[in-house]
Amino acid sequence: MNSPPPPTDTDADTDTDNRGDTGTIVGSGIAVGSGSVSDTHTGAPVDRRAVLFAERDRDPDPAALVGINAAGVDPRFEARRAAVARDERRRRRARLLAVGSVLVVAMGCFALTRSALVDVDSIAVTGWSHDQREAIVAASGIDIGTQLTDIDPDLSARRIEALVPWVATARVSRNWPASVRITVVERRAIAQVQSAIGRWLAVDSAGHLLEARDAPLPDLKRVEGTAPGAVPGAVLTEAAARGVGILAQMSPALLSRVNGLRFIGGDVELLLAPGGTVAFGPADQVQMKLLALETVLARVDQSCLEAIDVRVPRRPLVKRDADCETEAGR
Repeated sequence: MNSPPPPTDTDADTDTDNRGDTGTIVGSGIAVGSGSVSDTHTGAPVDRRAVLFAERDRDPDPAALVGINAAGVDPRFEARRAAVARDERRRRRARLLAVGSVLVVAMGCFALTRSALVDVDSIAVTGWSHDQREAIVAASGIDIGTQLTDIDPDLSARRIEALVPWVATARVSRNWPASVRITVVERRAIAQVQSAIGRWLAVDSAGHLLEARDAPLPDLKRVEGTAPGAVPGAVLTEAAARGVGILAQMSPALLSRVNGLRFIGGDVELLLAPGGTVAFGPADQVQMKLLALETVLARVDQSCLEAIDVRVPRRPLVKRDADCETEAGR
């Protein structure tokens, strides 16, 4: 029988390190006792060096089990890092594509708004009865060929109201793709005043001067004693405007009996047809004074009538022409 080879220095060191240890090598079925090694199943002695080699083979280097690469990084971490980087690149491309699409659409819309497809081809004006269409369009600042996107409807409406005396209110609307509609509400002339240079200007119930003419209009009541320097577009003084407003509050029947009015100081005097005057006083208690005047005209004999005083509306007074009555009595 051959004898076992002599132990090497390494084996001796290992033997020395394990000498005196006791226990069982996990998963091998080999018991390590003090100074001896045996099989736990058969009890047969086992060569200590064989046990040491088996234990070395059973517990390899952990780095080899994990699979660490040359850079010292787990390949699974490398794969995860690469996947995250790919996802981030995809998201970045998607964001760039979305931003680019928005820019392209915005540039296309801008180009469309500057094209002839959405410029003004026609301007319609409604609500006017006087020869004011050209003045209304000019005041709006809108021309044929103007881009619809350049039009500010509110600004154009304010310009019309400020620059065209006949217009009380204006509304401007854009009708895509190529037209504009201007709707106006005109002022209604109630009377006419004479300027310092002899021209007659139509005036509405609020005192707005509308237009100037060389001769008075036969269908408008005359107002005397105001507006010495009046021009179209101006407004009468507050007192004068209130006086003119008296005409606007008259019933049609009463208005037909009045030729006009004049201002005497701060008082108003009405001019009757075919003759006579009405002392109206200040432009206050207007409805009561007009009611008193209508009552007098309906109940009193108007022959030789010289004046009616309604300054105190509860006690109107009537004055007759004495010369007229004398002649009438002959």
